[in-house]
Formats: sequence, structure tokens, C-alpha cells
Amino acid sequence: MAIRRKRLGNQHPFVAQSLNNIGTVYLRQPKQAEGEPLFKEAFEINRKAVGTVHPVVGSNLNNFALVYVNTDGPPQAEEHFRHVLDLDKKITGEANAGLAGANQSLGVVLTRERKFAEAERYLREAIAMKQKTFAADHWDIALRRTCSGRASATRAGTRRRSRCSSRAGPSSRSSSARPTTGPGS
Repeated sequence: MAIRRKRLGNQHPFVAQSLNNIGTVYLRQPKQAEGEPLFKEAFEINRKAVGTVHPVVGSNLNNFALVYVNTDGPPQAEEHFRHVLDLDKKITGEANAGLAGANQSLGVVLTRERKFAEAERYLREAIAMKQKTFAADHWDIALRRTCSGRASATRAGTRRRSRCSSRAGPSSRSSSARPTTGPGS
């Protein structure tokens, strides 16, 4: 990153990519909080470079939210995942796998905040979107149904806590899509 800063300047998107990549390494270790300022700086650089309605900005926001999920800050994570969801809607304008992931992430965070009715709504929307993309017996749909069922059961008082996770992991790419693989996508 130091080389990129020196050769390209502090506000170049490649510097943001490096910041995002280093933050991703921190998220995968017990150093999640150290990733927060890196994701914030990457977000600011990309926001200035490409505007507020761009997939790479959504990726930065998603990773920023994951810091809060992993450091017990659900209210902040909820705020960021809501921004990611709004951004995904502006970019794609329709139901798709990426938008399903944003719904899933928000639903899981809302479950952790004990906002079960709202969580269930977002989790069910994620299932409906994925059903348009995948076959009914696809593993991803089964996982989303499990998460939605846990939110419903918790709301009804039959389960104590959901074990579903938000998006599986951070995005270290600067491509036009955030990752959608793993348990929470």
C-alpha cells in the first residue's frame, strides 16, 4: 500500500483497494476493529472517485458493516447494511442474488437486535429473490429458509438465538459485485 500511495497519491482507487484488502485480512483475524479505519478510508476514496451509487462503494459499506457485526455493534451494522441494501436497489433495480445477500445480512443483524418481525420479512425476501435465481433445492435457498425459520421461532419464543451469520465474509475485490458465497449470502 505504501508503494501505491507514493506512486498514485492517497486518493487513488488502487489505494482504496489496498486498504480494503488489508481490512479484509483484519476481519479474518481477531483484529476486526483495526479494519474499521481502513474500510472507512477506502469508502471515502471510492465515494469521491466513483460517486455514491457504485458497486465498489457498496462493497466498502458491506465490509464496514461486518466490522460492527464482528465487534458486537449491531445497531451500527444495521445502519450500514440498510445503506448497502438501498444502494443495491439503486444499482440493480430488481431482485437478484446480490440484493438477496443484502436482505440476508440485514435480516441476520435485525435478529441479533431482537427485531424479529422485521428480520423475518428481510429473510423471506432473500429467499424469494434466491428462488428466482436458483432451483428450489439449491443449498443457498435451504440455508436462507433455515435462517428465516430461526428468526420466526425466536420471535415465537421457541428458540433463544439465531446462529445464522450475515454475509460470509468481506469483499477484497474492487469488481462490480460483492461476494455472495458462503453461509450468509
